[in-house]
Amino acid sequence: MKTVLDLAETLRTVLKSRMKRGALSVEMLAKDSSLGKSHVYKFLQAKATVSVPAMDRIMRAQKLDLKFLVDQGSKPSSRTEITQFIPLVSHRSALLEASFGASAIEKWLPLSLEILDQFQRRGVRSRESWRRFVAVRLNREEASTMDRLANEGAVLVIDRHYGTIRPSHSEQQSLFGAVMGRELVLGYGDAIGTNLVIHPPTAGLRPRVIYLEPNTDPGRYIVGRIVMILNVFQ
Repeated sequence: MKTVLDLAETLRTVLKSRMKRGALSVEMLAKDSSLGKSHVYKFLQAKATVSVPAMDRIMRAQKLDLKFLVDQGSKPSSRTEITQFIPLVSHRSALLEASFGASAIEKWLPLSLEILDQFQRRGVRSRESWRRFVAVRLNREEASTMDRLANEGAVLVIDRHYGTIRPSHSEQQSLFGAVMGRELVLGYGDAIGTNLVIHPPTAGLRPRVIYLEPNTDPGRYIVGRIVMILNVFQ
């Protein structure tokens, strides 16, 4: 029979695995569970235990249940998860917020960890503590710029730990989300002179130009790389 200490150790392993992948940080976990950062940090470093109510808050914040911890603690494999839950949030939240409270999340999308683990991180810098993968829903106007890649209501999954316009593979373009004022613009990125130019996938539409101040890294305006388009999501 698993003791509370056994379950706490399994929970710690799962959380540290998520942090290693960039899906979680101490700051995010503290905010989502309404626990103190120092308390969370000490628990993750095995310098302190947590009470059963605190464990419950952490598990609810991370969409974990008791059966999951029991099962994980019984497996010899080092692989702790097969699913990662991605928050579906507003455009504003995706642009500006490192992590999200419950009221900011429309719903959680269960996605394959095996697929998400394949995406490389690049140009993270100041966003290392941000929740890595987020999802946003397209409205009609945004979908019209996507050249049938995405329809109205489609969900885009954005990797916010990819903060450069360099493509992930040299033989193909990468689709990005960029911040223009407080607006999310979608397309293929290009740096021309001192400007960041976002080319919509739909032919004939005018590129969006973001004027950069001198010595400004274009990555500052990149929200992230679009790694998944879910047109069938309702």
